[in-house]
Amino acid sequence: MEYFNENSYFNKAQYQNNTNNSFTYEPMEFSNQDNVTYYTTNFKKPNYERDNFSSEYRNSENYFLIKQNKLDEALEMIKNSVMDELNDEMFYSALINQAIEDEDKEIIMSIRDDEMKHNRLLRDVYYSLTGITLPQSKQSEVLPTNSYLANLKKALFGEIEAANKYRKIMSAMPDRKNSSILMEIMIDEIGHSGKFNFLVGKNRFNMLSKDTNEPTD
Repeated sequence: MEYFNENSYFNKAQYQNNTNNSFTYEPMEFSNQDNVTYYTTNFKKPNYERDNFSSEYRNSENYFLIKQNKLDEALEMIKNSVMDELNDEMFYSALINQAIEDEDKEIIMSIRDDEMKHNRLLRDVYYSLTGITLPQSKQSEVLPTNSYLANLKKALFGEIEAANKYRKIMSAMPDRKNSSILMEIMIDEIGHSGKFNFLVGKNRFNMLSKDTNEPTD
């Protein structure tokens, strides 16, 4: 059975390259196998004039000013993260002391160790981009006094917020090396949020099953 052949309307059709369309078309290609004729159409995105404008814009002063402003904001976020190092370490230590089961302690300790690694990496990134070594952070908060479950929830949302923050910082990095470091940190933060989500669900279930008076929301 023959569907289309070289003498058909489809072979004679002329497709015009119209930049107003989303796609342009290349001529159809035919092949004959077992007395059956097949056709294929290749779709290709057109070259819009805006590509040239984009190239010019990338060399404009405004483009570099925007990039520099984004980098300055990213450096300020890195600095703030590093300067909260002692508070973060204190918070995780309090969580470890509040945890009863060894499984909880091991999970939180692994997260704390990752956060300490992140601080070292962020200091390196900041130095590589500015030539400035950030000073040691100072403790500015008191020990957390909330319940264990409330602190787990606080940690969970903190990790989600941190992942979004590092995504913004990563987008402002001017080179692949530092961008890869921020990607590694962001992926760790996403993993931490999953672990804290597990701990929140587990401990909330345990409290409900034991019918304790400790708040579960």
